[in-house]
Amino acid sequence: MHLLDTSIYQLLYRSQATAPMPEAQLQQLLDWSHDYNAKHQITGLLLYSEGYFVQVLEGPQQEVRTLYARIQQDRRHHQIVTIGEGPEPERRFADWTMGFGQVALPAIEPVLTVEPSRPVAPDVNEHHIQALLRAFGVG
Repeated sequence: MHLLDTSIYQLLYRSQATAPMPEAQLQQLLDWSHDYNAKHQITGLLLYSEGYFVQVLEGPQQEVRTLYARIQQDRRHHQIVTIGEGPEPERRFADWTMGFGQVALPAIEPVLTVEPSRPVAPDVNEHHIQALLRAFGVG
């Protein structure tokens, strides 16, 4: 079997909330994400800070791309920027249908400052994911 046949597709993006999201609305979003992701074999991490979202999605490529298309149409988001995407040999977030945390803005600034017009190399993408894991309190 070829490596890409067994790989996981990973997508890292950032967006800005169109309006501040109160705790109850964030919880509703998280509940929906847990259910949807479990049904579609998607795992990942979502961080929220002062109106900004940073999320890593991973799973079968078609499922991840379908979910990302939904997010891009979601009126709660704007200024959605893909930071990196592509196949990975294994899941990084296998235990989380959606890990979630509210973090301080400086913790996610490395991802917020990536220029959208410049593609991110895989090693830079890894740097960003490590920063997000540290912000979440893992790694």
